[in-house]
Amino acid sequence: AEDEGDGVLRILGVGHKPSRGIRGGSIVDMEAAEESIRSAVHAAETMAGETIRSVTINLSCGRPLSQRFAVEVALDGQEAAHADVRRVLDEGYRLPVPDDRTAVHIHPISYTVDGVVGIQDPRGLFGDQLGVIMHVVSVTRGAVRNLSACAGHCHLDIGDLALSAEVAGRAVLVDDEM
Repeated sequence: AEDEGDGVLRILGVGHKPSRGIRGGSIVDMEAAEESIRSAVHAAETMAGETIRSVTINLSCGRPLSQRFAVEVALDGQEAAHADVRRVLDEGYRLPVPDDRTAVHIHPISYTVDGVVGIQDPRGLFGDQLGVIMHVVSVTRGAVRNLSACAGHCHLDIGDLALSAEVAGRAVLVDDEM
């Protein structure tokens, strides 16, 4: 796929092969999974006339866990500015996940100012504390490591991870449904 800067995604090549070595989204046979991936990638590269280096891996394994976390930073009675929003988001993106899990999606849900919830844009509001409520989806670290190793054996870098349910929702839902 290629984006020429106009926001339109163009499909340059497709590789479709039977999935082997994968059951329920998890790798159960590394060698068979590698062969399936290599074969599909080769078909897409041939059609596109390009070499694929980086991929987005769509996860449907790893026992997804959805959690909400809140983070706050001090405003000291000042007006919340763009830099303050960036600061609280940076704190939110650094939220710890358990050692046996990997964060796949981290999204801000809403902001708070001095405990007032449901704020979509806190810029211009005065207060002592600026907070953000974050939605974090994580999966087991082993599932990600297996998929990463398989991709690596196929000489592919992982550009991003995406949870199947999230991708499907974004593909079919309009803003107010999300």
